[in-house]
Amino acid sequence: MKNKRKQKWILFAVVSVLIVSSLFILRNMALRQLMTERKIAAQTTLDTFYEHLSNMFFRLNYAAPLSYICDDEGNMDVQVFDQKAQQLLAEDEHIIYLAYFNGDKLETILPKAEYKEWEGKSLHQFMYSYTLAKVVKTSVVEGPETLLTNDKEVFLFITPIVIEGEYKGEIVSAIDKAYVLSQMKLNIFEDGQYDYEVWKVNELGEHKMVVATSDSTVDFSQAVKLSFALPATWNISIQPQKGWISSAEVLLMDSAFILLGMLILSVFGLSYSYVKQKKELQKTHYMDPDSGLYNYEGFCYFVDQVLLKRKQTDCFILYIRLSGFHDLSHRMDRGDIYAYFAQIYKCIQEDFPEDTIAGKLREDIIAVAVFHNKEDKKIMEIVEDFILQLFLKRKINGKKEFINPQASIVVYPSDGANTKELLRYAKERYQQRYK
Repeated sequence: MKNKRKQKWILFAVVSVLIVSSLFILRNMALRQLMTERKIAAQTTLDTFYEHLSNMFFRLNYAAPLSYICDDEGNMDVQVFDQKAQQLLAEDEHIIYLAYFNGDKLETILPKAEYKEWEGKSLHQFMYSYTLAKVVKTSVVEGPETLLTNDKEVFLFITPIVIEGEYKGEIVSAIDKAYVLSQMKLNIFEDGQYDYEVWKVNELGEHKMVVATSDSTVDFSQAVKLSFALPATWNISIQPQKGWISSAEVLLMDSAFILLGMLILSVFGLSYSYVKQKKELQKTHYMDPDSGLYNYEGFCYFVDQVLLKRKQTDCFILYIRLSGFHDLSHRMDRGDIYAYFAQIYKCIQEDFPEDTIAGKLREDIIAVAVFHNKEDKKIMEIVEDFILQLFLKRKINGKKEFINPQASIVVYPSDGANTKELLRYAKERYQQRYK
């Protein structure tokens, strides 16, 4: 019966910790789910962009249709090539040059006014991108590259001429870098409020080269990434400009869960108060108003409840008759009677174990159920001290009057299977002892 208030605060603290922990876990789950959904949406945007990019690279690869001029042996009619190349240059100003390599030798390049001096050069005199097409024997997209002649920045679209697995030469189309980037339509990411970075790793996997980025200061380590080969590995990384979850959203989420936690705590507090009040009302029905102890019905009910829940528990009942109380109570001041029972109530609360149940079964009968082993000397010392404190001496009208406590003890379950049986046997034992 001790430390009730302390127990209440401990209970409140434990419930608070459980609620806060549960809400924290739910909050993190919600944030992870939100991030997952946004990454899925970003991945869908990347997939859509890649479809567009593939179509764009196919459309800008002017080298591929020029390769059709070759005959079945891989020989090129240079005059026809120059004619077709001149036509393409006239139609599309973003084409910087078109070139044909016969084997490893640059046979022809247009416009000749700017690049004729390149004719006759060997493949190894150019950037490795040209040789890469010979090695992989498939179309290559490289760039941006800077031309040494005029410092123009271009993307190279190179198509090798391969006959029965043998390299015969290649066709190169150089497209203006700014035009290629504009055709990529990177604004699709900006419209979706994404930061982006288009980058590639060279064919040896040694160097990263940023092709285009929305903001060079952004860390893309947490971005969604798409990779593809041209044949160098190209990558596109995107992430929301405000992060996968913005600080405002985190604040809003935290505020919502704090309010939810407060609401749950309030509901718990109200429920606890309701249950407590219900128990108090129940106890009032089971209480003796003069002593604060349970009446006979209440004592039997609450002791039986414990015995049902804790069938293997040790329990004994101290049955006390306050001999002389009936006569003395009619001559004592009412305040003294209240004080006497208040002292009894206080002793039970302070001295006995906290799960002890006490009742005033009749005007002069007190019962105390102690859930402890009767053979424990310490608990029996408490019982003996308690009985002594019930002794009361008063001098009324010059005559000494006494309240003399007389006790018997019964043990559960050897002396009875329930409270009423125990009390009945305790009364019989008392009568045998004090007859």
